[in-house]
Amino acid sequence: MRKRVLACCMELLAVRGLKFTTAELANSLGISKRTLYEQFESKEAIIACLVDDAIEEIRKHEREIYAREDWNAAQKLYALLSFVPSGLLIGNPHLLEDLKRYAPMQWSKVDQLLLHEWSTITKVLEDGIASGEFRSVHVPAVVQAMRGASAAIFDPREAQHVAFSLHQAVKTMTDVFVQGLIHKGD
Repeated sequence: MRKRVLACCMELLAVRGLKFTTAELANSLGISKRTLYEQFESKEAIIACLVDDAIEEIRKHEREIYAREDWNAAQKLYALLSFVPSGLLIGNPHLLEDLKRYAPMQWSKVDQLLLHEWSTITKVLEDGIASGEFRSVHVPAVVQAMRGASAAIFDPREAQHVAFSLHQAVKTMTDVFVQGLIHKGD
């Protein structure tokens, strides 16, 4: 039942953002609000579960990519930077704005991830420099530039001014960073 609730919630989020009610969610599921509350104590608890699932999906993806011994640093960096989670919450700039406004505790988790948790990217950059695959660069400056680019891509105020998808923007950003780091030789 919990999976059904979460899946239905994702559908409502796609249409209404965070402005749906638990009554609407229960109605969409064909259950009573009481049955819904037996699964989750509140709408906030449902949103928290979705956010936590999306963050865990990202962390799992990072661990799997970094552990790939058959990939070089450029392949790992490309896979890490171009990943957009399957859940709508983190992959949708408009829902991120709703999180900021209506679920600030959940937003703080996403904000922490987007702005501060770049350790895997940092390790891949350092590995690529150490192996000679990447040019010698100031890693903290590159990570800061990546953070800024990512923040702009996921910013709903910016998204309304561009005529391409989130996935296209992420792919372009990834191409620019990875190609700019690859050591071309002298």
